[in-house]
Amino acid sequence: LMQEVVLQQSLETVYGGPWKTSLNTDLFIAIWRDIFRRRLHLRQEWSVKLDADTVFIPDRLIPILSHIGPPAKRNAELYMNSCSWCVVKLIGPIEIFSRAALKQLDESMNRCEKEVDYHDVSEDVFLERCFALLKVPPVNADKQDKLLLPTWRVRNHEVKHCSKGWAAIHPFKHPKLLLRCFELSFG
Repeated sequence: LMQEVVLQQSLETVYGGPWKTSLNTDLFIAIWRDIFRRRLHLRQEWSVKLDADTVFIPDRLIPILSHIGPPAKRNAELYMNSCSWCVVKLIGPIEIFSRAALKQLDESMNRCEKEVDYHDVSEDVFLERCFALLKVPPVNADKQDKLLLPTWRVRNHEVKHCSKGWAAIHPFKHPKLLLRCFELSFG
């Protein structure tokens, strides 16, 4: 079940910080508040946030999540590191949160806004820092899982990787290449 979130505000953000990326935390705080207000985060066991230029194959996420453990563990407050080998482990192309983690974020967003320094970072770094403050632990995908294949400093990933079983591939700024990657993902 997918739900869209429409905000009555500009989506423009400035770029900067150590990674020269979109400083979009305030925008995403508004989006999360709207999701919480509408209780959308309570409808499913997991919520997935994607960048618009990410190719995502939802069926490939199911076995990755099942590796976390039994339902009692999966239903705890936790989020999945999208890039366990990166400096920042939770990165924007795909962010995966348990229902319990988002309940905690909903209850603690004001605290995170006050106590987390996010003036020069993007929303993913803010969330990673916020969850650390709240003691919501991350989990890593198993090494054999193919959660995210990211690349940096290019506008479009190579489509040759799209048929290799990844749940998410990023980025694809060109709509035709994004669609072609999605098509190749199914063989």
